[in-house]
Amino acid sequence: MSGLPASVVSARYDLLAHNDAYERLFPRCRRTDAEGRQRNILWEIFTLQECCNPFVTRADEVGRMVAYLRAAYGKNVDDPEWHAFIDRMCRASDEFTRMWERNDVATPALRIRTVRHPAVGDIDLTMTGLALPAPAGAWVQVFTPSGEQAAGRLRRLLTMPSEQRLAPVDAHVDQHRRERAAAASA
Repeated sequence: MSGLPASVVSARYDLLAHNDAYERLFPRCRRTDAEGRQRNILWEIFTLQECCNPFVTRADEVGRMVAYLRAAYGKNVDDPEWHAFIDRMCRASDEFTRMWERNDVATPALRIRTVRHPAVGDIDLTMTGLALPAPAGAWVQVFTPSGEQAAGRLRRLLTMPSEQRLAPVDAHVDQHRRERAAAASA
């Protein structure tokens, strides 16, 4: 699947594996976070600033994702790691807490997601989820361009030299670091 972004995600949205195309689509992608913990997609979506969030339709995405998490939680209600994860999410995000307390439950479905990439713009992708037999609750996410414009942008992104692809991402991150530093010193 080298031409299509794909990843393996746990029921808690831990990123277990991904291909090069996925890493190019999500340029801040890494398997562990700054503290060395397993990278978690849900954590990043709820804790990233809005401008840094890769999903253009974030407001639509997060409710579904929490409902999927709630469905998976029902199978892991006695697992202390799940409780610790939910507690960590609630401490980090009031928005997550409000959604979690609604008790909505859903299962993943075929749908279009618009992914924002600073180097090529917005890309409409159909996300397909495929359940895996192990580890329990894990699934493969495959992102397929939803039309010719999306296919062209994805092709351009996949063939773009890394310096060109990452320069706008790095510039954005540097701008926010400067703004935070200026605010802290004021």
